Amino acid sequence: MMRLQCTPLLLTYILLLCGCGLVKEPMPEVALTAVPVCYNYGCLDVEYVSISQQRWASVKALFSAPASAFAERLAIRQAIALLEREVALYTPVYNDQPKNNAQPNVHGRQDCIDEAHNTLHFLLLLQQAKLLSFHRVDGRVVRFVTLIDQHYAVRISSLADNKRYVVDSWHRGNGEPAYIQLYSRWLLKQPFSKKNNPR
Repeated sequence: MMRLQCTPLLLTYILLLCGCGLVKEPMPEVALTAVPVCYNYGCLDVEYVSISQQRWASVKALFSAPASAFAERLAIRQAIALLEREVALYTPVYNDQPKNNAQPNVHGRQDCIDEAHNTLHFLLLLQQAKLLSFHRVDGRVVRFVTLIDQHYAVRISSLADNKRYVVDSWHRGNGEPAYIQLYSRWLLKQPFSKKNNPR
């Protein structure tokens, strides 16, 4: 029996067929005084939140001395957590649980669509403030492992070698560090690396 090997070229072809990849959409405009926060699944509800100067100072401190792209990715994870905690002070997203574990009637629940939008907004704040020295924000990405297994997250790319990574906050509860994974591994739904996600 002949075995089909999943080469990079074959993987690219499969992803084109299934529609996986970067979501083609304009980058949203965000500002510290008006950050869109999505919740209640599918961005059903959106509130605009102002990030406090105190919280923003804590976020900026995370990026004061990253000496490598790896260190910056660790800082990104923590920044997402801090910003999630901030918006939870003004919206019901504090009710969110990991994945889609919240009950349907829980106000403030978030699916991967909500999480990807919010993560993108947070990352754009970092990029606009020039806090990212080693990465650029590409936008939201989607994968289809099966026809009913659709998942969104946000992709960033390393400026030095163009390696692509996914920032995925859906798997954890509100205010916990987002997961980061190589984009190619994320597309194949492989386990998150403990090296990139120490806690």
